[in-house]
Amino acid sequence: MRQSQTAWRKILARFVRKAASLFAGALALGVFPVAADTVRINGTGAALGGLEAVAEAYAKAHPGSRINILRPALGGAGSVKALQGGALDLAVSARPLKEEERAQGLVAQEYARAPLVIAVAKGNQRIAGLTLSELADIYAGRTRTWRDGGALRLILRQPSDADTLLLQAISPEMDAAVAAALARKGMVTAMTDQESVELIEKIPGSIGTSSLSLIVSEKRALRALPLNGVEPSLQAYADGRYPYAKVLYLVIGANPSAETRRFADFLRSPAGRAILRRNAYWTQEAR
Repeated sequence: MRQSQTAWRKILARFVRKAASLFAGALALGVFPVAADTVRINGTGAALGGLEAVAEAYAKAHPGSRINILRPALGGAGSVKALQGGALDLAVSARPLKEEERAQGLVAQEYARAPLVIAVAKGNQRIAGLTLSELADIYAGRTRTWRDGGALRLILRQPSDADTLLLQAISPEMDAAVAAALARKGMVTAMTDQESVELIEKIPGSIGTSSLSLIVSEKRALRALPLNGVEPSLQAYADGRYPYAKVLYLVIGANPSAETRRFADFLRSPAGRAILRRNAYWTQEAR
């Protein structure tokens, strides 16, 4: 199991380094033309839809501003590397900064949370919800078909991904079940949040993790399943009845431009937080 996780971490690290390098190279070559006052943002996929909604409102309030929410998502680690290399002005990560990243002048601040969900395609009516024990059975491989006998296809994330770590933190039973799934050969593994939802949408009988915020903000054809009888919602998260969520950190460099600071302030303002809440992101005001 440890060897499997180590191998995945090495694959992910190579992917992140290559993506960040290609991204920076494309900017340097002018593939993405950048004006002097343009704010370039990338990060964990769960954040992009909400950032696009906030950027649209910001552009209306600040004519002439250029806020580019770049796709595809580099992920938290890749976007932080791109920020360090000057290819981005802001990054979004689902983890706090490491000590060496803070030592380089980067600053991270939580701005929202994205409720983690177990999702199926909208057209999949085979299941109304899951208990955590049933979810553990799916990950452990004890359940491999739906109740009608149809094939159940589990979509995994990498061992170091925030979705995976959150699932493992739910309980010792889920920790063991996720470890068993990661160790099984032939499993489908998504590299990004967007790839995960696309696979769940397209592969018949599939199930996997996503975030309520991504589903709502990107209008994805997915259905978030209730867990232990609790429907995923911002109110359920605020009440503590549904406690599963990814923390989203806005990461800013050591010498941000004035426009970068203005957008960061707008994102965390009452107006920005209201837009995020409309897109199923929990913010401090939702307490």
